[in-house]
Amino acid sequence: MANPELRTLCQFADSAEALGRAVNLLQRVEPFASYHFGRFSNVLQGQIRRRHYVFAIAEGRAAGYAGWALCDEEVARAWLERQRIPTMEECRDCACLLGLTFYAVDQATCRRLTRYCRTLYPGKSIFGIRDRGGRQRMAILRVNPRLLAGPVSAMP
Repeated sequence: MANPELRTLCQFADSAEALGRAVNLLQRVEPFASYHFGRFSNVLQGQIRRRHYVFAIAEGRAAGYAGWALCDEEVARAWLERQRIPTMEECRDCACLLGLTFYAVDQATCRRLTRYCRTLYPGKSIFGIRDRGGRQRMAILRVNPRLLAGPVSAMP
């Protein structure tokens, strides 16, 4: 892979292309590979339709993907506790960023995608589930905008 600092962050104008690239990147990666395809592709499609996603591209190939929802803390916690799936209307704009889908080929790409989300939504808390070797735990990042270390390149 190319130098992580040279990786481009982007969205695609064609939502079908974005969905295809996301499926292609995630289809062999756990835990995504074990998910029910119809349900999971619906989650990806919602992220892409809301434009709540970003790809990290290196050497013309996807090196990472982040997809999220903007919802209130109650909805985020219910999803994290596997009580329910947020509706499309609940995911458009609110107090926190709920990381629904996140994958990076390496730590540098992970940091770049995370930094991008923090920069894009300064002051919003980030909720998600961390999966390390099959062990999952809830993760909540309370964002302090003063700690952001400078801008991340804008998407085209």
